[in-house]
Amino acid sequence: MCRATLGLPLQPIVIQPARCSLPPIVTPASRRLGPRGGRHLGSVSTAMAATQELLLQLQKDNRDGRQRKQELEKLMRGLEAESESLNRRLQDLSERERSLLRRRSQAAQPLQGEAREAARERAERVRRRLEEAERHKEDLVRKSPGMGLDPGCGGLFYYGREPQDQKSTEQQLAAQLVTLQNELELAETKCALQEEKLQQGALQTAEAWAIFQEQTVVLQEVQVKVMEAAEELDAWQSGRELCDGQLRGVPYSTESLMEEMARADREMRLFGGPRALAIRCC
Repeated sequence: MCRATLGLPLQPIVIQPARCSLPPIVTPASRRLGPRGGRHLGSVSTAMAATQELLLQLQKDNRDGRQRKQELEKLMRGLEAESESLNRRLQDLSERERSLLRRRSQAAQPLQGEAREAARERAERVRRRLEEAERHKEDLVRKSPGMGLDPGCGGLFYYGREPQDQKSTEQQLAAQLVTLQNELELAETKCALQEEKLQQGALQTAEAWAIFQEQTVVLQEVQVKVMEAAEELDAWQSGRELCDGQLRGVPYSTESLMEEMARADREMRLFGGPRALAIRCC
C-alpha cells in the first residue's frame, strides 16, 4: 500500500541538477596512451615543471655564490696587499730602530770613555795633591822648632801651637776623598758592566737604557763631588802655603830637629837629663 492510502506524509521530492563533465583534452599522446596514459602524462608534466623551477633556483644561487666569491676574493687581495705593506713598514721601523740603537751605542761609548778618563785624571790629580800636602806637612814638622817627641805614641807634637783646625780639615778632606773615590770606582764598575752587556749584543730595552742613564747621572754627580773636593783641597793647600810662608819668617835653631830629638832620646835613656824630664812632664 502506498503512503497516501494509509494517510502518512509523503517524502519531499528533491530534484538534483544533472552533472555535466567537461570533455577530456585529447592529444596525440593521449590518443596513443588512452585515458590512463593521459592522467600519467599530466603528473609527469607537473614533476617536470617543479624540476625546472628547482633548476632555475639552483642556477640563481650559483650566480649569487659566484658573485659573492668574487667579492670575497677582491677583499682578500686588498687585505693581503695591506698586510704586505704593514710588514714592509714594520721591517723598515725595526731596521731604523736597530740603526738608532747602534748610533746611540757608538755615540755613548766615546762619551763614557771620555767621562771616565776625565774622572780618573781628576782623582789622580786630587791624589797627587793630597800626597804633596802630606809631604809638605812632613816638611813643616821637620822644619818647625816648636815640635817635640811624644813618648806615648812615638810621634811629633806641638808645644802649644798645634793647628787643630788644619788637622781636622785635612782629616775631613781625606775621608771625603776616600768616600768619593769609592763611589767613583763603584759607578765605573757599574758602567763597565753595563757596557759589557751592551757589547754582548743584548737587546737594548727602555729599562736598560733608563738604568744606563741613571748610572751616567750618578757618575756625573760623583765627578762634580770630586771636582768640589779638589777645589777645597786647592784652597786648603793655598792656606797651608801661606802658613808655611809665615813659619819660614820665624827664626829657629840651625841644628837639625832630628839630631836634637836623637840627642834628647840618648839623654833620656842614659843620663835622665833635663830634656827627658821635660818630655816626661809634658
